Amino acid sequence: MKTWRLGTATAALALSILAATPVAADVIDDYVAAQLAAKQIPGIALLVEDGRLGLDDSLAKHFPGSPTDWQRITVRQLLTHTSGIKDNTDEFDYRKDYTDAELLAVMQQLPLEFEPGTQWSYSNSGYLILGLLTTQLAGKHWSEFQAERLFAPLGMQTTRVISESDLVPHRAAGYELDKNGKVVNQAWVAPTFNRCADGALYYSIRDLAAWEKALEARAFLKTEGFASWWAPVRLANGTNYPYGFGWFLSEQRGEAVIEHGGSWQGFRAAITRYPEQRLAETASGSAREAADRQRTADRLQTVRSLHVLGIDRLSPQAIALLDDGSVRAVDARLETDQGLFTYGFRLDAQGRVVSFSAVTP
Repeated sequence: MKTWRLGTATAALALSILAATPVAADVIDDYVAAQLAAKQIPGIALLVEDGRLGLDDSLAKHFPGSPTDWQRITVRQLLTHTSGIKDNTDEFDYRKDYTDAELLAVMQQLPLEFEPGTQWSYSNSGYLILGLLTTQLAGKHWSEFQAERLFAPLGMQTTRVISESDLVPHRAAGYELDKNGKVVNQAWVAPTFNRCADGALYYSIRDLAAWEKALEARAFLKTEGFASWWAPVRLANGTNYPYGFGWFLSEQRGEAVIEHGGSWQGFRAAITRYPEQRLAETASGSAREAADRQRTADRLQTVRSLHVLGIDRLSPQAIALLDDGSVRAVDARLETDQGLFTYGFRLDAQGRVVSFSAVTP
């Protein structure tokens, strides 16, 4: 049985346990509302339980000497991608090894892209910092803490931090396409980047099944811990964004969906849970990002037609999970000057657009 690498965001699931432009949002909301009317369409959580960490602790509390901005950033905001800290993708030399102190120094130099708590934007920096924090509080590497408190008790026998030097039975290799479309081995990175908490685990499909079994049984956290995991983050303006602690919250055909995906070093992975049906799926895939509202607004300027593909009323559990006023979901195909695009819209009881995403980008 092959052992796969946990994708970037999927690794954060174990660790942790639309930046909208108003003008574009108005254009989208007005257009969809008009069309519908016209057509008459209706890790860290374990440390919290141990009392060693508070979700609303500021980063400065745990990292003395932090920049002023870190006094306004909380652990909760790191988990929910609302901290405002810039993603670290372009900040490192991936051929160089870094110490934890050097990684922290780079993180502390990153600028804020928005005021903490006001917007949502996926940032691997948050998970990297959470890993450093877990290591500091646990007194051991974050992966060792997880192995003791999660992987071993849950029977996840092969899940472990990535190592290029250890002999790992049945280890799978990652591949990618070069600029000519030829399949080649993944690009080499320094060992540091295979030990960071934003995506650095091997696991087998049997281990993933054990993980899902533990999620279904609520096996390793108190009930309120899982409630926090799967609750949409509330932004400073009082609205919710459908993301919990390392989980996207959504719906499919009206039923609740909890999911995440990620990629790293030639591997992609995704997990999708249907709690009402008690089902889970795993597959190759990529991390899903927030919809580009401005791009959608531009497309709507050249729409030739809109064809409704389906309408679903959200189940009570989906409504409770999303907690954003959504009651219906509409799938529609837009014909524009740029081509055909499929979109999913969630509507409130008044028919206003609460959320949308492009099914075909």
